[in-house]
Amino acid sequence: RKPKELRKLVQEHREAATEASGSAGSRASAVEFPVQVEDLTQTPRVQGEVEEKARIALNDAIVSVRSVAESRLPADLLWQDVEAALLKLGSAEEVNVARQSLDDFLASLSTHRGEVGLTWAIARLQAVVECMLPPGVKWQELETILVEQNSVHAIMAAMRSPEELVSSL
Repeated sequence: RKPKELRKLVQEHREAATEASGSAGSRASAVEFPVQVEDLTQTPRVQGEVEEKARIALNDAIVSVRSVAESRLPADLLWQDVEAALLKLGSAEEVNVARQSLDDFLASLSTHRGEVGLTWAIARLQAVVECMLPPGVKWQELETILVEQNSVHAIMAAMRSPEELVSSL
């Protein structure tokens, strides 16, 4: 149930308890509940429902961006790379802001910090390096190493000199 509904139920129970205690001639004070309404919204079940709704909203927002963005992407960009960066934004609100100014968002991805920047830098590097990999080396293996390094700067250096990265494998 929603917090407002829970508050209303708690208030109704308190009023009923107060009326019952008043009519029975006992104390006129309200019955105290050991759990606050805010505590009820923090239960794992409620938190799971909130997280699920947020995930659905995020996915819906990404679908709406795709309908606008996919046909406008430069030839060297894949939708899956943009989608991965959008997922790292983490909220439907942020994705909707990106949708409203898609060109600015795409241009800003190379300067993003944290997971968004790392995801984007790895995607850009893949476009350059994957076709250069020696036989037997899979992009997924290199990607795992890059994620573990967690360094946008190292990835950008590899972008400037992809041959050096490939020769070090």
